Amino acid sequence: MAITIFLEDYFSKKERQCEICANMSAGDLLDQLGYKQYEHYILVNGSFKPHSYILNHGDKVTLIPVPSGG
Repeated sequence: MAITIFLEDYFSKKERQCEICANMSAGDLLDQLGYKQYEHYILVNGSFKPHSYILNHGDKVTLIPVPSGG
């Protein structure tokens, strides 16, 4: 079963609709998109969530790169 989420890039504010498998975690989504988990924070419906959070139909997911540098 596929569910629909809304994926937003934090800096560009571009939003797109994605279909993912049911019971997919936020970390699994990052893997599917080709992102490294340790390089991103995840907001789901405006709240920070762990990578283990299971996504639900209609969730708005925002990916925020972890600041780095020195």
